[in-house]
Amino acid sequence: PYEGPFANNKCDLEGLANPDNISFISDYNSLIIGEDTGSGHQNDMIWSYNLKSKELTRIQTTPYGSETTSPYIYKNINGFGYLMSVVQHPFGESDADQLNNADEAFAYTGYIGPFPALK
Repeated sequence: PYEGPFANNKCDLEGLANPDNISFISDYNSLIIGEDTGSGHQNDMIWSYNLKSKELTRIQTTPYGSETTSPYIYKNINGFGYLMSVVQHPFGESDADQLNNADEAFAYTGYIGPFPALK
């Protein structure tokens, strides 16, 4: 049970809550996991889980009330690799009072990288 600004989190902030979307990076032996928690974590996250070391690492956090979608690895774009993701309905689902009108409902794309190109 969290208190104060963390009170809306019902799951451990250092662990997964309601995994929804996945991608795999074979070169790093890592599973990329996106959350759609609703009430588990107030800010959904994207995690990397290394299958060999069994280490779980939070690599992205979304804005309040949004959802992670579509994690995808681009292995080689002009000699570099990128991890892309989409942040869906920021300020529009669990915090509808923050959305002033429907014209403000949109999604964002983002990336992590560049890092060396993968095979």
